[in-house]
Amino acid sequence: MDATDGIDAAVDKNVWLMQELQQRLPDLAYVHMVEPRVAGGNVELEGELGRSLAPFRQACGSPFLVAGGHSRASAIAAVSSGQADGVVFGRFFVANPDLPQRLALDAPLNPYNRDTFYTPGLEGYTDYPFLNEQQVVVSF
Repeated sequence: MDATDGIDAAVDKNVWLMQELQQRLPDLAYVHMVEPRVAGGNVELEGELGRSLAPFRQACGSPFLVAGGHSRASAIAAVSSGQADGVVFGRFFVANPDLPQRLALDAPLNPYNRDTFYTPGLEGYTDYPFLNEQQVVVSF
């Protein structure tokens, strides 16, 4: 987090690293990267940052998984467009113990409570509700 060589140099170095990984570990199971939407710590940035994972995707020969604030629609778009082979959900998986079902049904998601992340106790980990039939509205 204290890099001082600028974003372009950092991208170049990490694309080189990705190429080296692919050369040295051609059977790598997958590469998982996070979209550039966080400015250190847990501070989320609003709007488009003007950076993408495209250079890393192009350098990657392994399955490419991305994470970082995706919705159901943006996850589908990322995979459909070839930007990723899969999308990983973190915060919404914590808040939605039945996330695969909710995504499959296009059901509403429980909002997550950032104040309970990385805290002791059960609050924020085991107290989120499961989807019930009344919440599901299927349209054809």
